[in-house]
Amino acid sequence: MKGYQFARMETYSVQGAPGNKSTGAKFRKSGERAWTTEEVLDEAERKPWASFHVDPDGPPPQILPGMVSTFAAARAAHAEASTLKETYLRRGKKAKRKLRADARTLYSSVVSLPTLTKDALADSALRDECVDLLTAAMEHEKKTIEKVGGALLIGVIHWDEDHVHAHYLAIDPRLGRVDGLHPGRAAKAAFNEAHAEKKANDRKAIGQGANRAYRAAMRQWQDDFYEAIFDGAGLLRFGPKRYRMTRAEYQKALAVKDRQARDEKRRTESAATFNEQVTAIENEKIALLVRETEAAKMSAQGRAEIIRAEELASSVTGRTEALECGMKAIEARQIDYRPCTEKRREGLQFGPQAPEAEEERRSLKDRIMPAFDALVGFARRVFGVRRREEAQEAKPAELRRRAAIVEASMSKSRLRMH
Repeated sequence: MKGYQFARMETYSVQGAPGNKSTGAKFRKSGERAWTTEEVLDEAERKPWASFHVDPDGPPPQILPGMVSTFAAARAAHAEASTLKETYLRRGKKAKRKLRADARTLYSSVVSLPTLTKDALADSALRDECVDLLTAAMEHEKKTIEKVGGALLIGVIHWDEDHVHAHYLAIDPRLGRVDGLHPGRAAKAAFNEAHAEKKANDRKAIGQGANRAYRAAMRQWQDDFYEAIFDGAGLLRFGPKRYRMTRAEYQKALAVKDRQARDEKRRTESAATFNEQVTAIENEKIALLVRETEAAKMSAQGRAEIIRAEELASSVTGRTEALECGMKAIEARQIDYRPCTEKRREGLQFGPQAPEAEEERRSLKDRIMPAFDALVGFARRVFGVRRREEAQEAKPAELRRRAAIVEASMSKSRLRMH
């Protein structure tokens, strides 16, 4: 398997973002979308209203059992953890209170492999290799989380996006909050606690130190993941931008690492002696490339910040265009409002004037997705106006129908009298 490691984590709250109790989309101060725990679970389970970004007819998610083996059980376990009462000091005495709605109560990590899903689905051996690697990654996460008192609820592999990947969901059944499961947050909190007395005199220095502790803990989490799982799978720790390699150099490094992994696998299976000298030389080549690019790291990080800023500006423009396109489609009845039911939350559906061609429908759906939540509210209001107009139009027709019934009855009565 050729490529580089991709693993990340995030924590979520029932409310989504602090101080934001609206029913629509929520955003953090950075402008990033703040997903709620319900939305994260819905997307992982591939609920239709939470999975517009994938083909609804694609392969279903594959569950990797953890503490539970179904999403219903995972939701129940999370609901129990998120309603725990936490201890706090009130006037010098210990007291209990319910967790805030914006307390982070769901931990989620994702591991993505450099393997195209279509290739894995077409090759059973490659698919088995992916499942084995993602299962091993889940076991590593499980051990890491349990060391700090957490419980890994469930893992799920998605086979309906470009690359094979898995999500791992966890809770803290003792505390409810999952801040302690997040190594960066835990390290930052520990640093602040250790320097609490100095914080009043030099808040800036303590804040900078806490941020350094956060970054160091997250790097260590990535390093541990690499050493335990991805190094043996033939992946590199970083991508080409981090190494500042040319394409030829990076392809060579990929080939070297892949060959190392395959040689190691053959050595283990056959119990043969592995050529340590060749491995050392190949590792030194990679290490040399890394050392040669150390001086360019700061420049690369600066360029990355510029790229992120440009991407944020692009996302705002895309949301505006999506709103305009979606409002026109709703007014033209290409898209209609779908009321909520006991089994489904409110959303959008194709209307009577929707394009007949599947490709055009998919294109329309893709264009409006950046503003999906706002468009649901707009469609709801349009739906209400249409219902009131239809009710008003129906009143004259109902009166005429009743008059016709009365007239017919009177005619029958006159006939009987004669």
